[in-house]
Amino acid sequence: WKMARIMNMDKVPYPVPASILCDADLERGLVVEIVGQADNNIWVDGADNEAYEVQLASADSERGKILIHTSVPFSYDERDTERDFVLKAGEVGRGHYLNVGDEYTVAADLVSGEVAVGVAIGLAANGQYAVGGTVVIGEVTKVYNWNGQESVRIRIK
Repeated sequence: WKMARIMNMDKVPYPVPASILCDADLERGLVVEIVGQADNNIWVDGADNEAYEVQLASADSERGKILIHTSVPFSYDERDTERDFVLKAGEVGRGHYLNVGDEYTVAADLVSGEVAVGVAIGLAANGQYAVGGTVVIGEVTKVYNWNGQESVRIRIK
């Protein structure tokens, strides 16, 4: 049994959310890339609400098409915690576009390379992050243990 990674939206004053649908299980903090419109079957007033079909981002994902997975953990089982939450493949979730100045804390093991305050953070394979990279999205502002998880705070650039 493995606990899910947790993430925090440290500073996101003007969030730009989107509904997402992925064919892979998603932990909070992973980066996804929009690949099209999803037929999500969420009906309101007879119209199918907009949702994006997404896939795990890669090192070459286009900056304007990426979102960070931010679905809110939810369970009817009071024994479950945020560390038990994984958005199952095919379920509608939530992602946020990356805006300049936003800050997110993600699990340190999602970042490959030598992490230190001030280093540039880019995209890696499988929705993860890398020090440097071809698509730089931000910089590390803090490396710390957050709620028992080794974590990295990233400021979006």
